[in-house]
Amino acid sequence: MIVPLEYCVSLNFFERQHALQLKNGLGQQHLGRLSFLALLESRLALPVIEEQTRQEAMLALLNDSLSIQDAPYQSFQVSPSVVSRQLLSWYDTLTLAGWQGEPFNDKALSRFDIMVKLYPLLAQSYAKWSEAARINRLISVLNTEQTGIKRITLEQPQAFYPACWQALFKVLAQSLTLVDAQPLSTLSNDTLKAGIYRVKTAGALASCYAAAQLWDNYKPSRALVVTELAELFDQVFDSYQLPVVGLSSENANRLAIQIVNLACRLFDGQYQFETLHAILVHPLCPIDFSLAQQLARSLANNKGFAENWPQLFADLPVDQQSWLLQLPKQNDENKEKLISLLKAVQAKCAKRYAVTEGSLDKALYGNLSAKLTTIIDKIAVLSITSTLEISRFLEDAQLIQQASHSKMGAVNAQYRIEGLAQPGIVLHQPDLTLWCGPYLQSEHQLPDWHKSEWQSLNQKYPAFSPAALLQLQHYDWQHFLANVAHSASQTVVVFEHSSESTTHPLFDEILHKYKPKTIEWTQLLNGLAVETTQAPLCADEVKHLPLPANNRYLKLDVAIPVTDEMSASRFEKLIFKPSDFVLNYIAKLRKQRLEQVEVDNMLKGNVAHKVFETFFKAFPNSSQWLAANTNLDNWISQHFTVIAEQYGLPLLEAGQHLEQLRLQQTIQRALQALLNYFTANGIVNVQSELSLQGIALKIGQHHFNLLGNIDFVLTNQQGEVFLLDAKWSNSGDKKSKELEENRAVQLYFYAAAYHQAFKIWPKVGFFIVESTHLVCDSLSASFFPSSDVQMVKNAEPIGQSWQVFETLANWRFEQFRNGLLELNDPRFEITEQPEDPAAKEILARYQKSQKADKERDPYSDYRYLVGWAIEGAQ
Repeated sequence: MIVPLEYCVSLNFFERQHALQLKNGLGQQHLGRLSFLALLESRLALPVIEEQTRQEAMLALLNDSLSIQDAPYQSFQVSPSVVSRQLLSWYDTLTLAGWQGEPFNDKALSRFDIMVKLYPLLAQSYAKWSEAARINRLISVLNTEQTGIKRITLEQPQAFYPACWQALFKVLAQSLTLVDAQPLSTLSNDTLKAGIYRVKTAGALASCYAAAQLWDNYKPSRALVVTELAELFDQVFDSYQLPVVGLSSENANRLAIQIVNLACRLFDGQYQFETLHAILVHPLCPIDFSLAQQLARSLANNKGFAENWPQLFADLPVDQQSWLLQLPKQNDENKEKLISLLKAVQAKCAKRYAVTEGSLDKALYGNLSAKLTTIIDKIAVLSITSTLEISRFLEDAQLIQQASHSKMGAVNAQYRIEGLAQPGIVLHQPDLTLWCGPYLQSEHQLPDWHKSEWQSLNQKYPAFSPAALLQLQHYDWQHFLANVAHSASQTVVVFEHSSESTTHPLFDEILHKYKPKTIEWTQLLNGLAVETTQAPLCADEVKHLPLPANNRYLKLDVAIPVTDEMSASRFEKLIFKPSDFVLNYIAKLRKQRLEQVEVDNMLKGNVAHKVFETFFKAFPNSSQWLAANTNLDNWISQHFTVIAEQYGLPLLEAGQHLEQLRLQQTIQRALQALLNYFTANGIVNVQSELSLQGIALKIGQHHFNLLGNIDFVLTNQQGEVFLLDAKWSNSGDKKSKELEENRAVQLYFYAAAYHQAFKIWPKVGFFIVESTHLVCDSLSASFFPSSDVQMVKNAEPIGQSWQVFETLANWRFEQFRNGLLELNDPRFEITEQPEDPAAKEILARYQKSQKADKERDPYSDYRYLVGWAIEGAQ
């Protein structure tokens, strides 16, 4: 007998169902956790909390309570809706962890200090009804009232839920039957019925072609494809004339979702650095491809609209130039800009459609062009002008949702899961499942906080972190896999074209739990399932040879070439991290993907350098400094924002107003200190950012063309020269120790370059921006006789210090000629040493200065290539 529908609930933590409908779900109402809370509220005669009403209440609260001293104030003035949603998400997550408004007293959580101020105000507002608050209210009522629900079946184990949810389950279990999810250990290999095979291929394209042939050979009545290579997969299946859900129109829909959502975010008044970068690297970016790549690289390197941007896009249409230049200054009323951008994308698609006759891409661009035209026409007649509201309308109207129909063909029904985090709904179990990688880790649904913030929160509260969310997803997908793999009629084929691509826990579960046989794909076509060796799918397969792991040295059969260009930072890597030098500047292996952008010391230092450069290029002589000093406040106010747009765009993002103000004040104090140092010590001229371009430096038998700039070249009344290198901080007295131990390699490099060009050995030192201190050795400190200088006890002449590093460079060049490369793996001892005692001592001091933690080197971009970045990397 089936219990009435409303009295049985199947609860999934996520607001969706499994891709395969569970058999034990018959007669149950399937709900996500928020829908479940709403059901309990309605059955207990409590007001059902509406998220939209909460958003409106939060918006009104912020409008009344935020002041100019609050960090989110400026961002809220630009885009109140976006800031309101962000702060509400912080409130929801903090309360889910158990926070109740108390001060954090933790520097790592200082970003959330605004929430301490807002908490008592939220307590009197409708916005207070977070997930945790709703649960606490339900618990208080459930002690006296009954829900009428007879059974709740959990689709993930109760132990994986946040603490407040577990408290709710404990109360509910007193009046109804609570069926917890089974541990995954109960799904043993003994019950495995499906045939699971692993096919290693030569690449993603080979995987897709093999999958298409398997599908054509099996002709299943129902089949499932799990892949994140959807665009490539569609094209290959199209060439075989095989029906796939939506075919190219689905692919067009996917790209439309990407480009339209990016465009809306680009103009929603809530500027995001990553959004602009994503637009530039997107294949549908209307800007010329090579130019878009240059702009993207420039943006990633400079973190802003650098001076070279006007030259780079001088040939662009005027409207496209305005998109880039006006982004940090916009509001949310950008409907016309949005339409203009989408029209440019549509025109690009139409042009590609016209010139790709006979190509697999023709159907894609035709469908995409038509889809974008429909969206543009719909936007044009809307009365709303806010791109944020337009984005919501498009989502509500399902203009960019997945196609629901399938094409007619030999196969009756196929289903695709676009990504592993958000499966669709498959009502019938498939006969054939193809898992075609790569499987990348899906993004979490929690706020994008920094790792340090989660760790600090977890010290005091049982924080429900991204790791906890991943644990729930992991269980969810393991359970799904068990339903697929335990069908007698099911054949599961796992295509794996490289071990580095199998990073998702679901794929790991397939390999480790079921241990699929490795076979040739042709054996599957012939109905055989015999374990054998790998067979290449492409005749011209490339042989990949990774760098050896667990080794300090790589020995090549050929000499390693040396670049003819050199900078101070390159030279430092050559001496202390030669593998980073070779991989970056010789092999030119550089990151293209932009990771999460933070307002870190590097960004702050770049902005400070540009402020100093701009000021001292305008006022290079001592006769100008008195007048400039009296008007310094106005000068900083006038120039800081412009420089931030060019080199520090993340400062203009939401929630960075306070950080921007602090940075401006710090840089102004540093500039004031520089003027005081210069005027007090008889300095008459300052050359800021002196370019080394055009200067050649001879190191051993090599002649290098120099790159880079010297921060400050100071000249005093006696004609003495001082090279001053500005650094943001001197954490742990790092720069002081470099000078004390003769390891200040960049200073010596600049001095050698200046000496070779002008036949003068200058004095050298550091200026620490954050603390406004000067750091010099005992010989160079005499340049500032009237100032308090942090003097390091080291009387070795600059020329002598440079000779030691020239000896080290020649030793490295000799290693390169012999094909020997020292890998930057601090877990292993260095066995190769130079013969010169002074050079050997410099290397020993450097190694001693490194952190005791040998498991990671945060300053190397090539940790994965040398095979030691993560535990167990081989």
